[in-house]
Amino acid sequence: MDYVSGRCDTRPMTDQGESTGKVVLSSRPLGRWVKTVFLALVAVYAAMWGAEKHGIAVGAVIGLTYASMVVGQWIPALSLMRWSQEHPALDVLFFPFIVFSGLALFTPLSLLLCLAFAISGYMVLFGIGWIIRRYRVRDVG
Repeated sequence: MDYVSGRCDTRPMTDQGESTGKVVLSSRPLGRWVKTVFLALVAVYAAMWGAEKHGIAVGAVIGLTYASMVVGQWIPALSLMRWSQEHPALDVLFFPFIVFSGLALFTPLSLLLCLAFAISGYMVLFGIGWIIRRYRVRDVG
């Protein structure tokens, strides 16, 4: 699989690495589609559950959180790694949405407490990442 373009070459190769010219169906794209459908169903279910439990706004946040996971799996891995290296401060940006969604759905805590835990956890992770990058840059340079 070509991770830069996200395309999968479905032609079988010979022992020397040359294409045989025959096109066969690959099971890898099917696995990606199964994952996409499963995550989309989870996103819809979690959004409906969150909307029923806490209202439409929370359901929308939860739905967008899980929907972004569905979209994110289609981004090639090397592109994500390159983006992460270029924007290190944004690595943990997804964390508060996941924590808020999980706490809102699975605990009896108020939404304000769920938000406070999500933001405080984000600040701790952001601080740890900043310290690690600072010492890593100091060791290299």
